[in-house]
Amino acid sequence: NEDGSAVLDDQNENSYINQYPRLQDLYMSKSNTFTYDKDNQMLTIHLKYEDRQAIMECNISIGNNYYMIDGGEFNYSFVRAENYQAAHQVFMDSPIYSRWVDSTQLKVGETVDLFPDNEVKLTLNSMEMDSEYNVKVHCTISCKVGVSSFDWINWTLRVKGTSGERSDAMYFFDENGEEIHKLTDGQTVDCYFTIDSVDDERSMAWFGELKAAVYISGMYIGSGAYIILPTQPN
Repeated sequence: NEDGSAVLDDQNENSYINQYPRLQDLYMSKSNTFTYDKDNQMLTIHLKYEDRQAIMECNISIGNNYYMIDGGEFNYSFVRAENYQAAHQVFMDSPIYSRWVDSTQLKVGETVDLFPDNEVKLTLNSMEMDSEYNVKVHCTISCKVGVSSFDWINWTLRVKGTSGERSDAMYFFDENGEEIHKLTDGQTVDCYFTIDSVDDERSMAWFGELKAAVYISGMYIGSGAYIILPTQPN
């Protein structure tokens, strides 16, 4: 508000803040204020409720002719109420993880070079998500020169609206569920890999649907590639 007061208005009963009364009181207290440093384009939000207080320093950026305040490490953005819908759409349309912007987005039917020297290629065939939010990624791997293992490939999971990420080695399985450890010269195999428990309750409560991507990387892949995962179970 123009007078320096700031109140968080959260309409979602299942949101993270509303699950904890003390957090709700802290963030939704009308005693909260902000100070604005015009020279540095910085906004400092002072959150205070009884014995609890916090200070959030935010950068101010401009998008679509309105001010958007980036919460930085707190992973929040603050906008005027009349700008919320536009700002929310900008947030949802932006990349899930900006570090991946320069990497290849792998779509169904497309192929990425995993190991150019051996001409090891991965083609994305399809994806499916079950009711437990486990994702199975079906793909085809082919090579001109064989490889003895896949220890050099790993994946990183990122869910929009969260600050953490999860990584693991890439394990490929044939359609019978047997792990594929290596490829021989000229071999092509249909296989899949899994990313378990993709869902994030906080993200889904706030944004209404899952927004997640898995990044494939390794010592021979160069800049890597990422796959946008399904938004809801099949």
